[in-house]
Amino acid sequence: MPHPYRIDHAKAYLLWPEHHNYDAALPGAEAVLAVGLCHDGRVIGGISLVASSRRVGARELGFWMARRFWGQGIMPWAVKSLIDQVKRQAPNTLVVASANHDSFRSQRAICGLGFVEDGLDGIFSTPLQRRVTTVCFRLP
Repeated sequence: MPHPYRIDHAKAYLLWPEHHNYDAALPGAEAVLAVGLCHDGRVIGGISLVASSRRVGARELGFWMARRFWGQGIMPWAVKSLIDQVKRQAPNTLVVASANHDSFRSQRAICGLGFVEDGLDGIFSTPLQRRVTTVCFRLP
Protein backbone atom coordinates (compact mmCIF):
# COMPACT_ATOMS: atom_id res chain seq x y z
CA MET A 1 0.00 0.00 0.00
CA PRO A 2 1.21 3.50 -0.62
CA HIS A 3 2.24 5.39 2.50
CA PRO A 4 0.82 7.81 3.36
CA TYR A 5 -2.45 6.45 1.95
CA ARG A 6 -4.37 9.30 0.34
CA ILE A 7 -7.96 9.43 -0.96
CA ASP A 8 -6.72 9.32 -4.59
CA HIS A 9 -4.91 6.05 -3.76
CA ALA A 10 -8.16 4.62 -2.38
CA LYS A 11 -10.19 5.69 -5.41
CA ALA A 12 -7.66 4.19 -7.84
CA TYR A 13 -7.53 0.98 -5.79
CA LEU A 14 -11.31 0.57 -5.88
CA LEU A 15 -11.33 0.84 -9.69
CA TRP A 16 -9.21 -2.28 -10.16
CA PRO A 17 -11.28 -4.87 -12.10
CA GLU A 18 -10.54 -7.55 -9.49
CA HIS A 19 -12.69 -5.68 -7.00
CA HIS A 20 -15.72 -6.12 -9.19
CA ASN A 21 -15.63 -9.90 -9.71
CA TYR A 22 -15.06 -11.85 -6.51
CA ASP A 23 -15.86 -15.25 -8.02
CA ALA A 24 -13.30 -14.81 -10.81
CA ALA A 25 -10.55 -13.42 -8.56
CA LEU A 26 -10.89 -16.00 -5.80
CA PRO A 27 -9.62 -19.08 -7.67
CA GLY A 28 -7.35 -17.24 -10.14
CA ALA A 29 -3.74 -17.89 -9.09
CA GLU A 30 -2.55 -14.66 -10.74
CA ALA A 31 -5.55 -12.49 -9.87
CA VAL A 32 -5.59 -9.91 -7.12
CA LEU A 33 -8.44 -10.30 -4.69
CA ALA A 34 -9.06 -7.38 -2.36
CA VAL A 35 -11.91 -7.33 0.13
CA GLY A 36 -12.83 -4.27 2.18
CA LEU A 37 -14.23 -4.69 5.67
CA CYS A 38 -16.74 -1.98 6.52
CA HIS A 39 -18.61 -0.75 9.59
CA ASP A 40 -21.17 2.07 9.56
CA GLY A 41 -20.32 2.88 5.95
CA ARG A 42 -16.57 3.24 6.59
CA VAL A 43 -13.70 0.97 5.63
CA ILE A 44 -12.16 -0.42 8.81
CA GLY A 45 -9.90 -3.07 7.30
CA GLY A 46 -9.01 -5.10 4.30
CA ILE A 47 -7.86 -8.50 3.13
CA SER A 48 -5.90 -9.23 -0.01
CA LEU A 49 -4.95 -12.42 -1.77
CA VAL A 50 -2.31 -12.00 -4.49
CA ALA A 51 0.09 -14.17 -6.46
CA SER A 52 3.03 -14.98 -4.20
CA SER A 53 6.45 -13.75 -5.28
CA ARG A 54 8.00 -16.25 -2.87
CA ARG A 55 6.23 -19.45 -3.93
CA VAL A 56 5.22 -20.15 -7.53
CA GLY A 57 1.49 -20.89 -7.76
CA ALA A 58 0.79 -19.85 -4.17
CA ARG A 59 -1.46 -17.00 -3.02
CA GLU A 60 -0.12 -14.50 -0.48
CA LEU A 61 -2.56 -13.37 2.19
CA GLY A 62 -2.38 -9.85 3.53
CA PHE A 63 -4.66 -8.03 5.96
CA TRP A 64 -4.98 -4.89 8.03
CA MET A 65 -7.47 -3.51 10.53
CA ALA A 66 -7.96 -0.07 12.04
CA ARG A 67 -6.52 -0.14 15.56
CA ARG A 68 -9.80 0.67 17.33
CA PHE A 69 -11.27 -2.60 15.96
CA TRP A 70 -8.41 -4.83 17.11
CA GLY A 71 -9.22 -7.60 19.56
CA GLN A 72 -12.88 -7.96 18.55
CA GLY A 73 -12.49 -11.10 16.46
CA ILE A 74 -13.46 -9.35 13.22
CA MET A 75 -10.30 -10.06 11.25
CA PRO A 76 -9.93 -13.74 12.23
CA TRP A 77 -13.56 -14.34 11.26
CA ALA A 78 -13.16 -12.53 7.92
CA VAL A 79 -9.87 -14.24 7.00
CA LYS A 80 -11.17 -17.69 7.96
CA SER A 81 -14.26 -17.06 5.83
CA LEU A 82 -12.09 -16.12 2.85
CA ILE A 83 -9.81 -19.13 3.32
CA ASP A 84 -12.89 -21.40 3.47
CA GLN A 85 -14.01 -19.94 0.13
CA VAL A 86 -10.56 -20.54 -1.39
CA LYS A 87 -10.60 -24.15 -0.17
CA ARG A 88 -14.01 -24.69 -1.78
CA GLN A 89 -13.31 -22.97 -5.12
CA ALA A 90 -9.59 -23.75 -5.51
CA PRO A 91 -8.82 -26.62 -3.11
CA ASN A 92 -5.23 -27.16 -4.27
CA THR A 93 -4.18 -23.55 -3.65
CA LEU A 94 -1.29 -23.03 -1.27
CA VAL A 95 -1.91 -19.93 0.86
CA VAL A 96 1.10 -18.19 2.39
CA ALA A 97 1.57 -15.12 4.57
CA SER A 98 4.38 -13.15 6.16
CA ALA A 99 4.99 -10.60 8.90
CA ASN A 100 7.92 -8.39 9.84
CA HIS A 101 10.33 -10.25 12.13
CA ASP A 102 9.57 -7.82 14.98
CA SER A 103 5.78 -7.71 14.51
CA PHE A 104 4.92 -10.34 17.09
CA ARG A 105 1.24 -9.37 17.19
CA SER A 106 0.94 -10.02 13.42
CA GLN A 107 2.84 -13.30 13.74
CA ARG A 108 0.49 -14.45 16.53
CA ALA A 109 -2.53 -13.44 14.44
CA ILE A 110 -1.26 -15.43 11.45
CA CYS A 111 -0.52 -18.50 13.58
CA GLY A 112 -3.96 -18.15 15.16
CA LEU A 113 -5.43 -18.57 11.67
CA GLY A 114 -3.80 -22.00 11.37
CA PHE A 115 -0.61 -21.03 9.53
CA VAL A 116 2.76 -22.58 10.41
CA GLU A 117 6.21 -20.98 10.14
CA ASP A 118 8.00 -21.54 6.85
CA GLY A 119 11.35 -19.74 7.10
CA LEU A 120 12.59 -16.18 6.74
CA ASP A 121 12.68 -13.79 3.81
CA GLY A 122 13.32 -10.13 3.18
CA ILE A 123 11.24 -7.43 1.50
CA PHE A 124 11.62 -3.74 0.82
CA SER A 125 9.38 -1.79 3.19
CA THR A 126 8.03 1.37 1.55
CA PRO A 127 7.02 3.01 4.86
CA LEU A 128 10.41 2.26 6.43
CA GLN A 129 12.38 2.86 3.21
CA ARG A 130 14.63 -0.13 3.84
CA ARG A 131 14.80 -3.89 3.51
CA VAL A 132 13.25 -5.77 6.44
CA THR A 133 13.36 -9.42 7.49
CA THR A 134 10.03 -11.21 7.42
CA VAL A 135 8.86 -14.43 9.02
CA CYS A 136 7.11 -16.57 6.40
CA PHE A 137 4.12 -18.82 7.00
CA ARG A 138 2.11 -21.35 5.02
CA LEU A 139 -1.31 -22.85 5.55
CA PRO A 140 -0.90 -26.64 5.88
